[in-house]
Amino acid sequence: MYMFLYTLLNFIIEDSKNNKILVVLFEDTCFLCFLYKPFINTLHKLFKENNIKLKIKKYNIEKNDYAPNMIVSRGTPTFLLYHNGKGNKLAEYKPNDIINKIDEIIESPKNMKEQMLEKVELIHERMHLFGYLTMWMTESKMIENMLIKRHIKDLSPKKSDDENIYNDILTSLIEEDIHRNDLIEESLDYSKEKIKEAEKGCFVAAMMMANELIDEEKKKFSDIK
Repeated sequence: MYMFLYTLLNFIIEDSKNNKILVVLFEDTCFLCFLYKPFINTLHKLFKENNIKLKIKKYNIEKNDYAPNMIVSRGTPTFLLYHNGKGNKLAEYKPNDIINKIDEIIESPKNMKEQMLEKVELIHERMHLFGYLTMWMTESKMIENMLIKRHIKDLSPKKSDDENIYNDILTSLIEEDIHRNDLIEESLDYSKEKIKEAEKGCFVAAMMMANELIDEEKKKFSDIK
């Protein structure tokens, strides 16, 4: 393990003698890292398309140990700049600040900085869409659980069930996203489609519950007669 990490670090250091390299330290359980991921992928694509001499490397500190002499981070995401064989930890971690710092590093043309800042705005949209998706999936699951409990009389309800649903769904969505490698626009499109599916699922579950309640009321009324 250490030999691999040491070799990786040496490769970055050697490569940085001819190129500027931005290393992003991240963790799978870091929510900010989750939000930034497609944004970082998009920056990488922009740099390649515009022949910008700045490489981006990502390093998961949750799954890998630090190599000897590697810059240590106490939080994520953390951005390290390697240049001329040396590495420095950037103080910036907020998207706008990172873009301003990158702009200093690469001396990008004005339209390039504008493009990067436009992508920053999409991070906020990603967060809002993710919130909507989690909400709709939580509501749908809660209604489904209510339906199940109505039909399985022996099922002893747990008071903590509903409280845990949101956290379970949040965790599962983040875990699913880990395996995706999309750009920020692709991520937004994917979330919008998932929201449509979740809204539909919630509506169907709510209609099933409503129909059952109506049928029960009809039965009660007919029994009275």
